[in-house]
Amino acid sequence: MAHARTHEWLRTDHLVESTRIWLASNGATANWSERVHLASLSEKVAIDFAGLPLFVDTAFLAKLFTDGWRLDYRSPVVRGIHAACEGELRGHA
Repeated sequence: MAHARTHEWLRTDHLVESTRIWLASNGATANWSERVHLASLSEKVAIDFAGLPLFVDTAFLAKLFTDGWRLDYRSPVVRGIHAACEGELRGHA
């Protein structure tokens, strides 16, 4: 979403904060090297999706979230993104 709005990737401090929020809200833990590895993998997946026409449309992207800015897993697009992320993780396990 940030890239579609600003044409720039998240700053490092925002990425770190987003990771902390996600870990806390999902009851997960990761050490610093795991977080760096995840950031690298997430960048790869994000770059792949950023090249698709719909992923530059902020109105389209906003529909992928619920009211609380949580991803809406009822959406086939969100499930596709999740599957791509899972595939990337499995390929680097």
